[in-house]
Amino acid sequence: MRNTLHVARAIAWRNLHSSFTNPAIILPSLAFPLVFLIAFAGGLSAVAKVPGFDYPAGYTAFQYVFVFLQSAAFGGFFMGLGIAADFETGFARRLFLATPHRSGLLIGYAIGGVVRFLVTATIVTVAALLAGMDLLGDPVQIIGLFTLGILLNLAATMWAAGVSYRAKTLQAGPIMQVPIFVTLF
Repeated sequence: MRNTLHVARAIAWRNLHSSFTNPAIILPSLAFPLVFLIAFAGGLSAVAKVPGFDYPAGYTAFQYVFVFLQSAAFGGFFMGLGIAADFETGFARRLFLATPHRSGLLIGYAIGGVVRFLVTATIVTVAALLAGMDLLGDPVQIIGLFTLGILLNLAATMWAAGVSYRAKTLQAGPIMQVPIFVTLF
């Protein structure tokens, strides 16, 4: 058990360090939700004036939940791409040889995915609040939304990890992404 937790902590640290020090890795996972928030909440804000749209917090808050959950799901997808990249460079193969309990690898990747999602979710939330989103939920509802986001991130990470462990190549990216994207819509 101790070895598994040590491996998980090391894998999570490695992924988070490489993610936050390499703009090519972190910027796409931040850019996608922010672009969707700007496009949908800003560009389609006139939808709030359509007769029958009776959401009291406005269209920005209505769209925020989708963008928030999209960032959770895509955070798992990007973690799957990181796993596939580890296979392509040969690093994952060395990890499998060095680790007696391989569950620590998956736990480490999952922890890294959740932390990356929480950073992205915080930035998306701040951007939505700066854009004028009305926050009508109480603390329990906000905790519930973040819990739902974490669960969705974990599910997407497990899906993408399963595909990555099976395919062992970045060429499997569409197989990871399409079911996640279709499920969101």
